[in-house]
Amino acid sequence: AAKVKTALESERSLHAQAIDVSAKDGVVSLWGTVADARERRTAEKVAAAVAGVKSVENKLAIVKGS
Repeated sequence: AAKVKTALESERSLHAQAIDVSAKDGVVSLWGTVADARERRTAEKVAAAVAGVKSVENKLAIVKGS
């Protein structure tokens, strides 16, 4: 989870402070809020690219102004 959170924070196009991460056995869950569908997809792609991640459960909600 820490590696995924760090990767999200390094992605300049995301507001990672509004995204929470949990991980168990290679399955990463993302939840929180993002401003639009593009940010939601970007967060999922960034998380999936982290070493050791087998799958991503994207539970991010789109909230304008997030």
